[in-house]
Amino acid sequence: SLFTNSKYFKDVELYKAINTEFSRLLLAHIPGITVISAYEAIDETTDFGKLMDTLFKKLQFKKQETRGMMTAPAMSITRTCSYTHKPATSLDNDDRWISEELEQKRKRVQESKTVLTAIGEKAKYQIQKELYAEVEDMAGEKGEQWIATVHIDGNSMGNHVNAVLKNKNLIVGTETIRKFSFGIQNVYEKAYENMLESCKKLMKDSKDFRLSKKYKEAVPFRKIYSAGDDVTFVCYGPLAIK
Repeated sequence: SLFTNSKYFKDVELYKAINTEFSRLLLAHIPGITVISAYEAIDETTDFGKLMDTLFKKLQFKKQETRGMMTAPAMSITRTCSYTHKPATSLDNDDRWISEELEQKRKRVQESKTVLTAIGEKAKYQIQKELYAEVEDMAGEKGEQWIATVHIDGNSMGNHVNAVLKNKNLIVGTETIRKFSFGIQNVYEKAYENMLESCKKLMKDSKDFRLSKKYKEAVPFRKIYSAGDDVTFVCYGPLAIK
């Protein structure tokens, strides 16, 4: 949002400059990520709840407007990534051309493996047991391998935000939404941990050999993303259905 009379963005040009630089950094260091932003001119008397509602509507409109858009194509004659079909920037170990996005992802995987190797076998086993660094570890026995991707998103969270911000001015509204956000984050983190404990008991008591045979020490879950009321994780397929 654009705060015309505050310490954040004094004018539209500053907002655009920061947004442009932020987009450039994302393109250079986290290719494949797309960010949509919106702004609104306000002052200290602005109703914070109405402001948030306006901004959310602007963001939703931009999402609809940009949905399905392709990333910027190559500006010259170039090769295409064998996997993403985006402009290729380098060769992988199999002499296949890959995009910058894929190269960055593979670098992160290699960095993780290097760290696990450096800390020793005992510690490496403990980390893998707790985090299931390899997705294959969660897929079950060979011949019957199933993995599930689970995404949880809070219902009507926008309505809750509007309710806590109703008739709040800029100063009170900012503090209120911060407390609300921290509260939601804590609730969802605790809910996730409680779910793991419940699944441990479920697996321990289960008569299904697929659940009790392989995963006696650790629950086959791997959290991918957790922020606010959004949680995404992968886990062993039959357990996800349970």
